[in-house]
Amino acid sequence: MIGKDAIRYMLASKAASTHMDFDLDLAVSKNSANPVYYAQYATARASKLIERANSLNVTTNGFDKLTAKKELELIILMDNFSDQVVYAGKSRLPSVICDYIQQLAKLFHSYYSDSVIIDDKDLEMTGQRIALVKAVKQVLSNAFGLIDIEVKEQM
Repeated sequence: MIGKDAIRYMLASKAASTHMDFDLDLAVSKNSANPVYYAQYATARASKLIERANSLNVTTNGFDKLTAKKELELIILMDNFSDQVVYAGKSRLPSVICDYIQQLAKLFHSYYSDSVIIDDKDLEMTGQRIALVKAVKQVLSNAFGLIDIEVKEQM
């Protein structure tokens, strides 16, 4: 059975002027090839990191010490969210939001794979990285809300 999120996402991800092939196998798959699963997994991953940081009593404290390339790319991409929303609305292209979601999820997954986000030896930097993770989760949640996709806390 195909979930409502998969159907909504697949429909929203294609511009109305383009041909659409609905891939049933892709829509029901639970792996990174399925774009809605991939995006929702990013919010679940962020939630898990936030939960772990909370258990360590990590205090979030801004972004001023984040200088790694992917951290800066995430900040810049999130800063561009409102422009993407305006463009998608004026153009009546929900696919722009789906493209943005995929870009942010891909960059976040890559950041997660390449970085030590929670470092017990440097809680100040951990706090800044968790602030970034919280921001990513919030922006993804906002984007999901625009196309009525559920935010997953765990998967």
